[in-house]
Amino acid sequence: MLGQQSTMNAKPFFIGLLAITLSGAVFGQATKEKTAVTFEELYDEPYSVNKLFIGFQPFYGEVFATNVTAGFGAEASYYLKDKMDFKGHFRKTFRPQPGPGQSQ
Repeated sequence: MLGQQSTMNAKPFFIGLLAITLSGAVFGQATKEKTAVTFEELYDEPYSVNKLFIGFQPFYGEVFATNVTAGFGAEASYYLKDKMDFKGHFRKTFRPQPGPGQSQ
């Protein structure tokens, strides 16, 4: 008797929840007059804006079947006009990995 009563109280709750959800979806589609967004172009030379990017990675994680590592690193990118792109990165694990024949 107790389980049947809780099921009966749940029906009005779910019907009310469904009504609120559907009303939000219906009224959320109302169209309103909005002004158009305009953009002003500042630069037309994307290779002259930023040439060197340097970043620090405070935490990274890699998960492979035989090699699970976590650590920190640094990364750099340099763009030489529109001709070349140089990238470099350095990563260091938080704890040293055991060598061959050593146990963890």
